[in-house]
Amino acid sequence: MRSVKTAGKAERKAVSIDPVKLSSPLGAVLVFLGIDRAVPVLHGSQGCAAFAKNLLTRHFREPIPLQTTALTQETVIMGAGEAVEQALDNIVRKQSPSLIGMITTALTETSGDDIDGTVRQYLRERPFQTPVVVVHAPDFVGGLSTGFASAAEAVIDACIPPRKDAQPLNAGQVNLVFGPAYGPGDVEEVKRMVSAMGLVPLALPDFSTSLDGHLGDGFLDVTDGGIAPADLARMSRSAYTFSFGASVRKAGEKLAARARGRHVHVGHLNDLEAVDRFVDILADIRGGPVPEKLLADRRRLMDRMLDIHSLFSGVRVVLAGEPDWLYMIRAAFEGMGASVAAAVAGDDPSSFGYDEKWMIGDFDDLERWVTGSGGGAVDLWISNSHGARSARRAGVPFMSAGIPVWDRIGAPNEASVGYRGLWEWLARVGSRLMETGARHHAGGDILL
Repeated sequence: MRSVKTAGKAERKAVSIDPVKLSSPLGAVLVFLGIDRAVPVLHGSQGCAAFAKNLLTRHFREPIPLQTTALTQETVIMGAGEAVEQALDNIVRKQSPSLIGMITTALTETSGDDIDGTVRQYLRERPFQTPVVVVHAPDFVGGLSTGFASAAEAVIDACIPPRKDAQPLNAGQVNLVFGPAYGPGDVEEVKRMVSAMGLVPLALPDFSTSLDGHLGDGFLDVTDGGIAPADLARMSRSAYTFSFGASVRKAGEKLAARARGRHVHVGHLNDLEAVDRFVDILADIRGGPVPEKLLADRRRLMDRMLDIHSLFSGVRVVLAGEPDWLYMIRAAFEGMGASVAAAVAGDDPSSFGYDEKWMIGDFDDLERWVTGSGGGAVDLWISNSHGARSARRAGVPFMSAGIPVWDRIGAPNEASVGYRGLWEWLARVGSRLMETGARHHAGGDILL
């Protein structure tokens, strides 16, 4: 039995129906996909990697270089150390990666494998081999955001050395630690804003050059793009570190401590006020005025907000996704006069410091809320593509977002943050509201 929490209450439920939750190992894999020439390895059965690879390939429409130790019943019982060493030897010999992420699963965590000791011994015996970062991400602890956070912190611990006294800080270089709600398009937009201010951005992970949909040179069995390991080491020289999303706040604090610089946490960049604050901080770091290109983007955003504010005013939406994403999208809707009537989180929001009254459950819980007496009229359902059937049964117009999305082309490259990203988001969501004829609840008019 499990509990479905909503507004401080709990409902006993025997089974999860159409889960919102995605696995912790999947979140850990994502981090390594933002590091150049890296290879994530799931330490578990072959099926664990197959399902994760299928989901990520459908979402990004890109080859995903995910490997596995391919454990069997015999290797689990007798000990998986030899399987780990064989997998690492094969990957190093055939793929020559810059970094390997060894990610545990529920199978290996439950069996009690000493993966840390196995990897340490492996590296002692092969001192000139590729670095291996161990991430503990069992499926039974948290969800995608939990695994993502664990992997980000593990990479910082293993790949970014503390700054020495003799090494000066680079005042013009800033670290950007992104949470799982920031896709390739979002990362690219934030980097563009930082660069426009005359600063040098270093992003972890950097999906904007690895999962951005570019055509690579031939077949690659490692990540093609992302932050280079040499740039990871340079992060300890940055005067400022920004963390985007509560799930990676701890990782941002850890990185800033290694650099002995300042840490700035950004909850979201999804309304005008929040973006203005971010730009003001960048201007203070740079010590100059905001460039015209960003001011022009701001004017375009304000014009679009003025043009379509009546389309959003009074609209009620329901959401399902990761906690950081829920927080971001709610801010975007509320900034336009709409409201989030209900939300279901795929990971426990309280573990990241959120005290929002979001349900912790599945798509069935959200569907029953909408169709029950507490739901009332709802204008739009936004979640990953897994929620389409529930929305259809509930009779609510659906729009896919988050991860995974496979019913729209180019979704990972869409931006929803910053002046330009929010400008594009308003166009996408506004167009969907026009298609569905969303009802203006304050006046009762149908917007066409």
